[in-house]
Amino acid sequence: TQSNIIINMTATIANQKSHQTIIRVPQRKIEALVGGVLLNTVGKAAQKHILRKSSLIAKEVYLPKCGYTMYYHEREAVISDESNNQHVYNQQTIIFFHGITMRSEELAGFIVSLDIPPHVRILCPEQMGHGRDIDNRLRTDPD
Repeated sequence: TQSNIIINMTATIANQKSHQTIIRVPQRKIEALVGGVLLNTVGKAAQKHILRKSSLIAKEVYLPKCGYTMYYHEREAVISDESNNQHVYNQQTIIFFHGITMRSEELAGFIVSLDIPPHVRILCPEQMGHGRDIDNRLRTDPD
């Protein structure tokens, strides 16, 4: 009788687990779908907010000798003292390079956290095949 009780308890637990699994699979898919949309929407809004806060501005420059458009983000230096006569080409500059799976605007949060003084110019070049470079190529390339 004791073995029958153990077998019945095991069967009941197994039935409850399989029932939970059947219900949880669609539930998880719905959570993932809704969560993904929410994350995509809220994530983009948060990224735009941080980008504005960092004062990084999306720019581009065409390099005619190689026929390539270079995309980058820049925060221009704010020169507070006009009598300083600091020339544009002699200003302090920090260059940030993003990781292999990143885009240059994703560095904005990191840059904000560093609290870099406004008199320092910041450059974040977009690596070839990343960010706006790949976005533009995918739009223009028919293949």
